[in-house]
Amino acid sequence: MRLIKLITSFALLFTFSCQSPWKQDETRTVAQYEHEDEEQKHANTFEKLMQAPTDAERSRNFANYLDRQRSFYYVAQQLLFDFDARLDVIYNKTQNGEQLTDEDINEFQKIRAQNLIAWEFSERNLHEMLDLYYLALKHANTEDSPYQKSTQWMVANVKKWIDEGWKKGDKSAIMNLAQNLHDVNEQIKSEFSTKVKAPSFKSYLNPSQAVLTEAYERSKWLVANRPKTHLDSFIEKEWSEYLQTRVIEPEQDFVNTKTDFLKNDFKLKKDFNLKNFTTPRTPQALDELYPSPDGKGHVTGNRFPMGKWAMTFDDGPNPTHTQGMVNNLKNNGVHGTFFWQTQNVLKYPAIPQTTSPLYSRASHSYTHANLPKQSSAGLDKEINRAVTDFAKIVGEKPTMFRCPYGACGPSGSAIRQMIAKNNMLHIAWNVDTLDWQDKNPESIFQRTKKQIDSLGRGIVLFHDIHPQSVIASDKVIKYLKSKYKVEPLHKLIEESRGKPYYTP
Repeated sequence: MRLIKLITSFALLFTFSCQSPWKQDETRTVAQYEHEDEEQKHANTFEKLMQAPTDAERSRNFANYLDRQRSFYYVAQQLLFDFDARLDVIYNKTQNGEQLTDEDINEFQKIRAQNLIAWEFSERNLHEMLDLYYLALKHANTEDSPYQKSTQWMVANVKKWIDEGWKKGDKSAIMNLAQNLHDVNEQIKSEFSTKVKAPSFKSYLNPSQAVLTEAYERSKWLVANRPKTHLDSFIEKEWSEYLQTRVIEPEQDFVNTKTDFLKNDFKLKKDFNLKNFTTPRTPQALDELYPSPDGKGHVTGNRFPMGKWAMTFDDGPNPTHTQGMVNNLKNNGVHGTFFWQTQNVLKYPAIPQTTSPLYSRASHSYTHANLPKQSSAGLDKEINRAVTDFAKIVGEKPTMFRCPYGACGPSGSAIRQMIAKNNMLHIAWNVDTLDWQDKNPESIFQRTKKQIDSLGRGIVLFHDIHPQSVIASDKVIKYLKSKYKVEPLHKLIEESRGKPYYTP
């Protein structure tokens, strides 16, 4: 609890330091802030934003959210570079048959955990920023809105700010922002029956490989020369304690650095051909996997048969990129599992309603909230309501669940109990593509390939909401097929436990 309070307090401090127009909100308690509905919170923030005396001030205050998101982006970008550097150390040693040291493993896990922290804070700020942009765009296109003129000014200045950032060379962060703003544009267009006036960000959405390479190299300079923030010191100080809010299972979880996961799974022989190799299961070796609040209800893929992999995709469905992932599965003749947010299932029901031999459908909470920070009412929405509303569209309840950011609390936590009571296994991962952060499909592929070759088996995490993920996942699937086996996640669970496991 102390850690959760520290994190919450820090988030509040950082949020309010960027919102000087309404300093009176600093008097709110942490409990009041955390228990407000996210959408209502952002609606209240929008109303306060509109109380600034001039259009110019309102526009500038909104631009502060874009600036803050860019700041988060480059904190995460630095961690991305650090992750790749530590991965290279491990990858080179495993390919040369060298023994990994405790320092190798601990440093890699530290960077991996810090990436999760940066991911969470970046997502939290991004969702707030996008909700504000959505409201601004909605009012700008509503004739009887008292904010129409002001929001039209704000929306026009968002495009101007994006263009200026691009001209200054801040291309990597701009591409990230533009993709998200474009998705909001598409959402608004689907909701309005008349033609919507919205700035176009399409020129930033499908960059050439040359532009991606240029942006990647430029981001190295920006990372090296960026001013440090409180977020940097917070991440460094709290990362190990923060891990305690993640799932920790002694035999399976990726955060345990002292047992068979890293020490043994990274010890692959340099000349070992895994293509047709599997580990036979005996009755004594079968895993006890069934919905349970302890380790028996938790799957990472670290104990799958060697040479076998499952592809998973989080955060959708997305009206564009989910179909791209489905096409990849179809074109390569493999199966994948989609962990979808229920809010998006309700928003884009066409794909979730479609049964297919190409994919399974699972839950990724209602809104991608950080579950250990939720009240009992919040958990009820994010897990229980997520399941029931998911079933209204899909026709069946999910039997697999993935906690946002991997944050489920310890074994036996209220979160884990609620997942088990809904008759679901919790599914983690052991290969993180970091495709949410990296815009370059080639570097995503290389990062994923190195982890795959170092571990030899498991679960790959992609996201079906990014264009770069569609391209990179196709490369990864083709590579997996050339050297390993790609199988349905539920089939690998069946093989591990020795009996069927159904998923819709």
